[in-house]
Amino acid sequence: MVQDLYVLMITAAVVSILFKLLKQPVVLGYIVAGVLVGPYLFGKTLVNPDNVKQWGDIGVLFVLFCIGLEFRLKNLISSGKVAAIGALTIIVGMMLLGYAVGKDADFDMVNSLFLAGMLCMSSTTIVMKAIDEAGLSKERFVKGATSILIVEDVVAVVLMVLLSSIAIRHRFEGAELASKVVDLAITLAAWFICGILVIPTLIRKVKKHLNDETLIILALGLCLGMVLTAEEAGFSRHSVPS
Repeated sequence: MVQDLYVLMITAAVVSILFKLLKQPVVLGYIVAGVLVGPYLFGKTLVNPDNVKQWGDIGVLFVLFCIGLEFRLKNLISSGKVAAIGALTIIVGMMLLGYAVGKDADFDMVNSLFLAGMLCMSSTTIVMKAIDEAGLSKERFVKGATSILIVEDVVAVVLMVLLSSIAIRHRFEGAELASKVVDLAITLAAWFICGILVIPTLIRKVKKHLNDETLIILALGLCLGMVLTAEEAGFSRHSVPS
């Protein structure tokens, strides 16, 4: 895995410097670097695909964790109307467009729905990274845009369950979807309560025994704990209905 990480990091560094010189988004360079080391360009790869997948999962986890550190729950609440209307408009509009494109390309219903689902979701990591690189992170529109992306991420979990069920059973399972929505709501509520009430209270009580290093370790441990909770609740992208 260390050799694979070496190849990935060196390739990403070289390509990102090149994109920086070309005055292009560095995050686009990272995507190109992934294509270069992957098996789909030259027919072979210098790295183990399984190891790359693991490193990719870890990287996305920490990027989303860093984004979460900069976002405040009160921003989501204050932007509730903007987030709801914006996310609904984007999701419904792009799903209808994606489904229409799929049917026009002679895809069957399942493939058309998957195309629609892919097109209606925005990448939180890509968008936030691009905003940060452009120096726009302090602009007023960023709060609303981030809120919309978070709502889309929540909807993406529901879509993942729904589309997986349709792909396997070729029919809509309303009861299963409702059950997953309830599970998601309970999981989010539990983590909100822990994150707003329980964890800050405990940290304040032991604050005098914590330094910056210990606090970072604790925060990363809690981040990984939330990932495990999501896995157990069936909200991982690796989890599909049986």
